[in-house]
Amino acid sequence: MAVKIKNLTNIAWLSVDTGGQLIVGFLIGGLVARYLGPSALGDLSFAIALMAIFSSFSDLGTNSIAVREILATRHAGEVLGTLFSIKLFGSIIAILLTLAFISVLPFSIKGEPAVVIVVALTTLFQGWEIIDFWFQAQVSSKWTVWARLIALLISAALNVTFVCFRFPLIYFAWAIPLAAAVKALCLSVSYRLAGGGSYPWRFSFKMAKGLVQSGILLMFCSVMKMAHLRFDQILLPYLSDSNQLGIYSVAVRLSEALYFVPAILYMTYAPAVLTARQESLEAYEHEMKRLYSKLILGSYLAILPSIILVGPITSLIFGAQYQGATPAAIIRIISLIFVSLGLGRSAALIAENRLWEYFFCILQGAICNVILDVILIPAWGGTGAAWASLVSLAVTGYFSSFLNPKLWNHARLQTEALLWPRL
Repeated sequence: MAVKIKNLTNIAWLSVDTGGQLIVGFLIGGLVARYLGPSALGDLSFAIALMAIFSSFSDLGTNSIAVREILATRHAGEVLGTLFSIKLFGSIIAILLTLAFISVLPFSIKGEPAVVIVVALTTLFQGWEIIDFWFQAQVSSKWTVWARLIALLISAALNVTFVCFRFPLIYFAWAIPLAAAVKALCLSVSYRLAGGGSYPWRFSFKMAKGLVQSGILLMFCSVMKMAHLRFDQILLPYLSDSNQLGIYSVAVRLSEALYFVPAILYMTYAPAVLTARQESLEAYEHEMKRLYSKLILGSYLAILPSIILVGPITSLIFGAQYQGATPAAIIRIISLIFVSLGLGRSAALIAENRLWEYFFCILQGAICNVILDVILIPAWGGTGAAWASLVSLAVTGYFSSFLNPKLWNHARLQTEALLWPRL
């Protein structure tokens, strides 16, 4: 009973965090979008997309196994110190890759390469995220929730100030790494207050080698997944213009706001899948069926009202100049179904250590996304990018299960959940 209460309390704190991020993020995001306009917002979105893709290299694949490693050892300080060093080294690589990329771009970024460089500095503070992994291992997210909320409020205050005093775009770019620095400071303080100071950090080359070897394939999966989600925002300024990217970035924000639904369901019910796998194949399949059904039901319940409300929300929060984002937002909202299916299947593939199957599912969708982006964006702009995203996410999360005989069982369970989800 005590463990169950602790888990429910943890979920409640995560829900508070998600709600705060959504509410404040939407209000401040709308204010900034109205002030900057689609073109300048497109330049900022381009920089954020680049940072998201290249920062996927910063953990060298260790994020997915960090909590497991912390739980599996009594030497938490050594694990934390090693993970921090790996992420710091990876962050430097990510920044260098970003600089190399913008130096060879065959097109102008509206004269704002400085925005890309400033936003890229955010990756330097990602090393402190390992403190979050330590709290996850303790099933105690309230400390990290406070850290994220404080950083969010400071970031919001900065953005409001910049709008009120009509500061140029570069200041809004600086607000992103500054918020990351505040979050890192708050995490460090929380770690000390929670008793983490009794685990002095130290680096172990032997452990670092083992962690990187274990996580290297997961790193490529992470990079491929992030490129899949953000590549359209890289191509839009090239195949269309920054104005289209600014409008499309609003559609992305509106649709990805719903991703918390499968994320919370996954965090709540995926552990039951891992436990059932150790008991029997029958129990394992039963729990997988339940997980898929809950994810799909949650998606259906989120999608239906969102499609109705997305137009009025766009006008109310972001303004009439972004009303063109509504069709793309609706298309991307529908893709939540396939995001949920892919998330459910990833729980099984990672638990079974079938990382190559996981990698090839993501790769198939990524290739599909690039091809469709190149074809559809020149003709339809952001709406074309949204269709490319929907189809490629369907390939990644669902149709790839049919292309691999080893995943046919998942294809059957996913199809059952799509057609007749049950609690």
